[in-house]
Formats: sequence, C-alpha cells, structure tokens
Amino acid sequence: PPVAPLTRFIGRGLGTLQSAPNRLPDDLLRDIVFEYPVKTDQVVRYLIARSDKPLWDEHLKSISALAEMGRQSAWAKLWLLYAAEILDAVSVARPEELTRWLVRQLSDRHEIVRAQAAWVCSTMGLLSSECATYLYANASPITQPAIAAAVTRQAGITESIRRGIESDSP
Repeated sequence: PPVAPLTRFIGRGLGTLQSAPNRLPDDLLRDIVFEYPVKTDQVVRYLIARSDKPLWDEHLKSISALAEMGRQSAWAKLWLLYAAEILDAVSVARPEELTRWLVRQLSDRHEIVRAQAAWVCSTMGLLSSECATYLYANASPITQPAIAAAVTRQAGITESIRRGIESDSP
C-alpha cells in the first residue's frame, strides 16, 4: 500500500504508545521527524507525555538528537524548545549538545524562535546580559515583551540592563 495514507496513523500510534511500558527507540523517532517534519509536534508530545516515567534523561537526549537534525522549520524549533524546557525541569543532566543547540537558537533568523529560545535559556540560566541586550534591541514590539520576561527571569543579568529593559517594556 502507498505510504502517504498511512502517515495519518502516526499521531494515533504515538498517542496510544505514550503509556506503553517500553519506550520507542530514538532511531524510530528520528526517522518519523526526518521523513515527516510535520509530525514533530506529535513526537514531542509523545516524549513529554512519558515524562512521568523514570527515563527523563533519555527523553531529553531524544530531544537533543532531534534538535541536531537538519531541515528544521521555525515551527519544529518551537516544539523542540518547548520540549527542552519541560523535560529539562524534570531531568538530572542536560546533554551538552542540547545546551549548544539552545544557545544557537538565540541567533536564529526567525524572531519568534529567538524570543522562545530566550525564555527557555532563561529558565536554564543560559541567557547572558550581552545576548539579552542584543535580542531586545533587535526585537519587534511583538517579541519585546517575551524578551523582557526572559530577562526578568534570568538571574545574573546586569542590573542596569535589567532596569533598562523593564522600563522600556509595556
């Protein structure tokens, strides 16, 4: 049978397997995202739904592996950023590759990805004063509030920079 009509069952299958005792292997999850990038959200939901299982670090490694793949749309990056934030909160150790990917998203060509990356990085203590200044100065009025929120959340941002952004934001 043709493969395309079967893709509609990927979401249902991932949803059903969320509570399965055994986790799907990373190779299969990567293959799904590579072949069907529009299914990224369903793979992310699968991993987040399993975050109550004692394999948090494995789930975060999966997100790291997915983040390192090429062909990422802004939409896919937003889902991966969301998953990294959720899974990092319950994980013991963050893979170094994921940390590097997160920081790279602060200079993504898509403004919304930069704003979300700023928020996620601030939750992990990865947002520097210099980066916060650059992001805020180059943000549109649409994403400036998100950058300002990230700055207020991140400890260690220079006080003058924090006050400047807070006084400028709505």
